[in-house]
Amino acid sequence: MFLLLGACQRDIDVDRDFGGRCTVPQDCIRRCLPPPTWPGGFCSRDCTRDVDCPVTAACLATDGGPACVFICFDDKDCSFLDSEVGSGWGCRERVRRDAGPGLFCLGP
Repeated sequence: MFLLLGACQRDIDVDRDFGGRCTVPQDCIRRCLPPPTWPGGFCSRDCTRDVDCPVTAACLATDGGPACVFICFDDKDCSFLDSEVGSGWGCRERVRRDAGPGLFCLGP
């Protein structure tokens, strides 16, 4: 699954529902994960399990509560966020909300 993700993630559309840039909650349909932890801000969704997230994302425990975040295989999978949202994104290991360790597109 991760190999396929890396091949197609660069073509993912980001928007106010998921993955778009934000600085205040009103910039997103559901939730804004704010800078500086999330470079450029990141529109996300609340979740309790991975199935609550888009197919290219998983549920991650964040400071503000669980949120959907793009999954990745390496830093190249997150590079589209540098141009869409803000610079500083990379593929980093964290614990999924309901499935153990995983790789996520995160800020520094």
